[in-house]
Amino acid sequence: MVKYQALLAEIKQLAIDAGRPPEEIELVAVSKEVPLPKLEEAYAEGCRHFAENRLKEGTEKRQKLPDDIVWHWIGHLQRNKVKQVVGNFALIHSVDNLQLAQKISTMGPARILLEVNISQEASKHGFEKENLLKIYSQLQQLPGLKIEGLMTMAPVEGDIRGCFAALRNLRDQLKAVTSSPHTMHHLSMGMSNDYPIAIQEGATLLRIGSKLFL
Repeated sequence: MVKYQALLAEIKQLAIDAGRPPEEIELVAVSKEVPLPKLEEAYAEGCRHFAENRLKEGTEKRQKLPDDIVWHWIGHLQRNKVKQVVGNFALIHSVDNLQLAQKISTMGPARILLEVNISQEASKHGFEKENLLKIYSQLQQLPGLKIEGLMTMAPVEGDIRGCFAALRNLRDQLKAVTSSPHTMHHLSMGMSNDYPIAIQEGATLLRIGSKLFL
C-alpha cells in the first residue's frame, strides 16, 4: 500500500507546526528496489518526484514511467558514470568531492547538491565542513553547474537534530558568499525515520522510501 496523500498531509501539518510554509517542502519518493506497480500507484496519487541510486534500475524505470516525473539521483556517483546521470536525472544530490564536480561540469549543464558528511562518520561519503568552506569558491567557478544546496544523512545513532541544524547553518554560511544566493536554498535531509526533525530544522527535500511504500 502506498501512503502518498496521507504522508503529504502529515508533512503539511508538521510544517505548519514548525512555522514553515508547507509548499517549500518537497516529498521525494525513494523508489530504489520498489516494484513498478507501487511506483505507478504513487504516481496515480500525485507523486512526481522519484529518487534512484542504481543506474540500471533507474534507467529502466524512467523508460517505463510517465515523462513528467522529476528524477533525482541520490546514490554515490562514480566519475565514470557521470555521463549516464547528467541529463537523465534532474537533480544530483550526492556531489561529494571537487573532482566529481569538475567531471560533472564538463558534461553539464547540471543541477546539483553538495553532499556533506556532517556526522563525520567513516562509512559516509561527503565533503568535510571545513574543506567545503575552503574550496567553495572553486566550486562556484565551475561552468555548467547550478549548486542548489546541500545534502546530508543523519547518524544512525547520535544527535540527529544537531546534524540537521549544522547543515542548515553551513548552507546559510555558503549562501552568504554565493554569487547567486537564490540558487543555494535546498536542504536535502530527512528520511523515513527522522523526517519530522528534518522539517523542524529547515529541510526542503525529504527523501522517503519505506515510510511511503511499506
